[in-house]
Formats: sequence, structure tokens, C-alpha cells
Amino acid sequence: MLKSPISLKTPVTLMTTMPILSHLTGENDPASIADRLKALEADNRILLTKWSGGQKWPRADSPDATFFHTGEFGIEIVPQGRKYFEELEQRGEQEIKTPLFVTATPGEPLIFVSCGQSTPAERQLGQQIAKLVEQETGCSAYFAENQNTLEGVTENILKKLHEATGFIAIMHPRGNVSNPSSTTGHAWVRGSVWVEQEIAIAAFISQALQQPMRVSAYVHESILREGLRDKLHLNPKLFRNDSEVLEDLALILPSWRNLTPRRDLVQKQSIPETNRERQKQRKHEIRTQLAAFLKDGQKIGTGLEYSNPASLSEKTQWEQHVEQYLTDNLDQSYAIRFRNPRHEVTIYPPGINLPMRKPWAEVKARMAMLDDFISNISTELA
Repeated sequence: MLKSPISLKTPVTLMTTMPILSHLTGENDPASIADRLKALEADNRILLTKWSGGQKWPRADSPDATFFHTGEFGIEIVPQGRKYFEELEQRGEQEIKTPLFVTATPGEPLIFVSCGQSTPAERQLGQQIAKLVEQETGCSAYFAENQNTLEGVTENILKKLHEATGFIAIMHPRGNVSNPSSTTGHAWVRGSVWVEQEIAIAAFISQALQQPMRVSAYVHESILREGLRDKLHLNPKLFRNDSEVLEDLALILPSWRNLTPRRDLVQKQSIPETNRERQKQRKHEIRTQLAAFLKDGQKIGTGLEYSNPASLSEKTQWEQHVEQYLTDNLDQSYAIRFRNPRHEVTIYPPGINLPMRKPWAEVKARMAMLDDFISNISTELA
């Protein structure tokens, strides 16, 4: 039985292909799909058309082999068929939505499986992945059906995503869409809206809330990369057949063993307020000391500019003192960057003696690095 993925309020022609319909319905026999479409058209519930030469042609003008198996064809719900499909929608909305596969045990790490359920094949894939998760990782798996109420979304989606230490997303195609304002008229294949939203929530938890989460994402090769998913560094793997997803996860999931439960992970990451204040105070002290080094460097630079011989030994002592402080109070990388500054000095004070040019430039370049360090610490304290 086909369910229309478009609004029933206004006539819209959905452009699709036989492979996409086969995937959405879980029916692997194209002839059976074609027969069902023709039966719906014969019952005056849909209109089948094909675009050619810039205009729409009825199905009767093409042989079945050409119409259904060459390029895209259109499906439009006609006024007489609207009531039929509205009843199907209402029947679907009244179904009880419960988790399909939930074995979460309190205290155990949880892996959230985000997979479509529009077809029996998609539901079966989600359940197979959930079982594979438990076999290979020892973690609990959560694979839930789409929710129709706010309470269901909160209890069965948002809370479980927040509890998850791992996230597996499988995005299947959901038909063609196009931009009404586009001048080209080109359409593209979109993915599951539910999975898109769950990916966005998982990204917020992992990146904005800074709660690390293992992620493995799979996107059907026909789906366009768009929206927030286009900006995230998910490194999704493309797949053509569902079996490819299972084969890849069988290789990856063993490395997910012994994950830390979200609650324990958050507790480990949480820093008592006293420690936060102590760290903040420590950064203030470091910034103050770096400013003092900067002031000392300014004095040494002035001495070199006026050819003060003592400034050369002061420069050496200053550099050694700053490097040691950076190593002890920040880390060695700061000392290395101070010793090898990226700033290049090409303009010298008028009248400076030639032997003093190089040491003067070195002091100025290292002062610029200190200024960078101070700016970075100020940003962290802001």
C-alpha cells in the first residue's frame, strides 16, 4: 500500500522513479508496484504522467517499460482520490507509536539507532543494527518508532538522545523536492526528516554541550547533502544497499566496547565551581606575568635601539626566563612558539646600528608572540 508523502490539500505532482518507490515500499517486484499504481489510476485515485518535450503526457501515451522504467514519472492525487488517502493518513496517525527495539538497562551505556521506518525493510534494518550493537559492544540499543505527540518525542527521542554515548544514523531517500524560486527547475532527492532532526540534536549534544558521542552515519548515495548536515563534519559513508551498512558496522562496532555511560561521562567532565574559579584565577596570574615579560622586552628593545651593550646579555636572560615560565605554566608548545616566532620584522628604527638590528628584531618578534598569548588568554577569560 502506498502512502502519499505530500500534502493532500493542494494537487501536487510527485516526481519519482521505480527504484525509489521500491525502496520506500519495501516491494522488490517493480511489476507489482506498476500494477498497483495502474489500479489506483483506474479507480480515479491518482493520475500518472510523464514530462517530455516541456509538457505533461498521460501514462497511456507510453508503453509500461518506457513509462515506469525510463527516467522519472509523476504521481498526482486527483480530487476523487483525496478522501481515500486522507482516510489512510488518519488510520496511520491512530496507530500506537511505541519503541520498536529498546533494551536499555539503567547504568549501561546506550547507543541510539536513528533509522527510517517508512518500509518493512527499513524497520528490519533498524532492528538488525540494534541487535548487532548489543552483540558487538555490550551496550544497550535504542531504536524507536517515529512519535506523533510532544510527550512521545520528549520521552522516547530527546531523553534517549541525551542519554546516548553512541549514535548511528542511516538516511534513506524520501522522494524528490525542488526549489520553487529556482530558475533551473532541477529536483533533488531528500532524506528522512526524522533522521535529519535527530542528527541535528545529536550534533547539539556533542558539540554545543561538549558531551562527546561516538557517531557513525550512513547516507544513501542518491540523497543530496543539504541543511545542517551539510555543515557538520559527520564524514558519512554512502551506501546503495542496506547490507553495506550492516557489513561496515560489523567492522566498526567492536571498537565501541566499554563505552562510558552518559551519566558517568558528564559527572567526570563536570568541574566543581571552586575548581573553575581556581583555573580562572590562575589564568589571570599568567596573563599578568606575560604582560610583565612584555614590558621587560620593551625596555630591552629600547636599549638595543640605542646600542646599549648590556641589553644583549639582558636579552639572553629574558628569553631563557620567559621560555622556562611558558614551559612550567602553560606547556612546551608555547615555549617553542616563543623561540620560533611567526612574526617577521622588516622595519627598523632610524639610525639603529647594524649589529643591533638582528637582536632588536628578535626581541620584537618574540614580544609579538607574547602579545598573541595574552590575547588568547583574555579571550578564554571573557
